[in-house]
Amino acid sequence: MRTIASTTSIHASVDFIPVVDRPLRCEGEEEEEEEKGEEDEETTKYPNEKWGARHSMVFLGTLGVILLVMMRNVISIAIVAMVDRTGNKSNHDNSSMNVEDTCPMQDQQDAHSLYIQQGEFLWDERTQGMVLGAYFYGNIMTNLVGGRFAEHVGGKLMFGLGIFSSALFTILSPFTVRLSTNLFLAVRLLTGAAQGFVMPALTRCLVTWIPPSERSKFNTIVFSGAEAGTVFSLAAGGWLCGTDLFGGWPSAFYVFGGLSILWCFLWYFLVTEKPECHPRISEEEKKYILSHCIVKRGKPVSMPWLAILTSVPLWSVFIMHIGHNWGYYTLLTLLPSYLSNIQHFELKSNGLLSALPYATKWIFALLYGFAMNTLIASGKLSTVSVRRISMILGSFTPAIGLMILSLTGCSQGLSLTILVVSTTFSGAVFCGYFCSHQDLSPNLAGTLFGISNFLANTTGFIAPAVAGAILFNNQTLSAWNAVFYIAAIVYIVTSTTYAVFISTEVQPFNNPQSKPEKGNAENEKLTGPNKC
Repeated sequence: MRTIASTTSIHASVDFIPVVDRPLRCEGEEEEEEEKGEEDEETTKYPNEKWGARHSMVFLGTLGVILLVMMRNVISIAIVAMVDRTGNKSNHDNSSMNVEDTCPMQDQQDAHSLYIQQGEFLWDERTQGMVLGAYFYGNIMTNLVGGRFAEHVGGKLMFGLGIFSSALFTILSPFTVRLSTNLFLAVRLLTGAAQGFVMPALTRCLVTWIPPSERSKFNTIVFSGAEAGTVFSLAAGGWLCGTDLFGGWPSAFYVFGGLSILWCFLWYFLVTEKPECHPRISEEEKKYILSHCIVKRGKPVSMPWLAILTSVPLWSVFIMHIGHNWGYYTLLTLLPSYLSNIQHFELKSNGLLSALPYATKWIFALLYGFAMNTLIASGKLSTVSVRRISMILGSFTPAIGLMILSLTGCSQGLSLTILVVSTTFSGAVFCGYFCSHQDLSPNLAGTLFGISNFLANTTGFIAPAVAGAILFNNQTLSAWNAVFYIAAIVYIVTSTTYAVFISTEVQPFNNPQSKPEKGNAENEKLTGPNKC
């Protein structure tokens, strides 16, 4: 899942006005030009209000991303409570594993309390891999077209419908899983399909509402909500699954889905597709946004597919996105199971401990992003240098951490420390490939992200399936080490490819040839799906 807009190409001061030699004008023409210049300066003035309509959009957009990720991740923590490991032969068949290759329980009482908490479904590791990956089968089907849909029917509508639909499917999940595992797989697939439209649609909203001078700050806030959503889903989900509320694990689905339904009402009534359509926006803020956010009205631009598919820098972004998602989803979907099955953390503490690395990553990402913006603005680092440094730091650190993790054995404290440190530094990627879609093609960034996410989200079901095959009847340290080594190698290979071939130059396909249109795009009348 995951789409951060460019944070580097927009750091020029808003107040900077280039000096241009003008030809001589008659007295009347000179006065008219001066009046026009004063008017233009007034429209570009930063609004004095501390909270405007665009801040409300950013706030609700961030909440939407948080809830979106909570509904996506709920199965990763709930599955620990859903699966009956006491009756699952694959979890207790020691004939095919070396007992010395497993971690002992802290004491027999803790072991007993751990196993009596297990759930009602006899799923082996392969079935669990299918359950964890079903979401991504649906997600990749709609990511590819999500950006284009948003450009045709509106970002606000697609963003809201995506979350509303996935909320309904999330609430229905506990009912369907008790009827049939296959039906539950279908519901998770539909949840992923609904959410596939969301991130490209949100990108469309941000491009429309946020001026370039504020894009770095607000995009970081909005898209880092994915890490906040992971924190809340793992922490709150672990707590809910360990209580008796609504029967334990079903409560996580009900609470996350219910909160998302409530959010949809706020989004519908408080946000509009465009600033000029907002009934409560101040005139000063509207002029400020419209003078900076030049978004094409009417028919979207055509896609130069051949030029896109033959762009080497763009393919380096696709490859990096795939590699990052492999490592990210390996940890995200399997970390609760690793802490429970191998390190033997109890269920309630499991959720909190699983959330800890993402909490530190969230904080680090915000601080690192602002620091990189400052370095670029001061001229101490070039944009392409920041991209490369960020991806090397954000990929090599977790890769090295995963390899070191294989040497820690059964040390709970050391294993958790390594996971926290390596995941924290992966927050640097928000200044890396997450920005590259807009670097290479600002006009087509939303659609390019949809293509990139389509390719990368295949790892959402491939990585758990590979891990499930390795861990089948083999919940041992060596088996888990193999899973970690694969993720580390993928991290290193893909980030190296990105660092070698990435560019920050705008690609020629950014402006596909088209028939000239009458008048300025930003001044065209809103019609069709773009009207208020």
